[in-house]
Amino acid sequence: MDHLTPSWGSIGSDSQNSKDIGHEGAPAEQHDHETKDKSNGKRPAPFSLRLSFEEREQLEQDSGRQSISAYIKSRLFDPDTPIKQARGLNPVKDYQALSQALGLLGSSGLAQRLGELAKAAEIGVLPVDDDTEKAIRRACDDVRIMRRFLLAALGIRGPGKAADVNESCSSCFARAVANTSTEPLDQEPSP
Repeated sequence: MDHLTPSWGSIGSDSQNSKDIGHEGAPAEQHDHETKDKSNGKRPAPFSLRLSFEEREQLEQDSGRQSISAYIKSRLFDPDTPIKQARGLNPVKDYQALSQALGLLGSSGLAQRLGELAKAAEIGVLPVDDDTEKAIRRACDDVRIMRRFLLAALGIRGPGKAADVNESCSSCFARAVANTSTEPLDQEPSP
């Protein structure tokens, strides 16, 4: 047995091999800390199970976000517990929608525009005129479109009343504009 073989031997080896040879070829008696059992706090050796490619794929799909090991243990030792339905490990359902959203994000200049508006608002020099309102509405529309593409790409259905969610950005902005447009520009806006 070479020095790369673990002290507990390989799966299917007889117990004689794991007792005779320890870490790096030394006798196992010199490495008693490697052969501790559960009473000493050491974890038991892992269990190995051969599966076909189809069986493993089925387990990965069924397990959702759980590890395969946790899923198998829950099915084996607690079969009456309902399975948690969660998105799989590969949540992308529509790569075309995802690429459209990422393309829109890259070409929109959205981060730069929103950053400029945030900085201007932070220092109190954000003029509330038609151009500013159009820029903010355009940014909100871009965010809404990207959100739809990302939700479609991930296979997630949007909320039941998507119009209400979409309108909340616009109504929130309209309310903010209405509150600040009546105040003089030299004063700080009220919270």
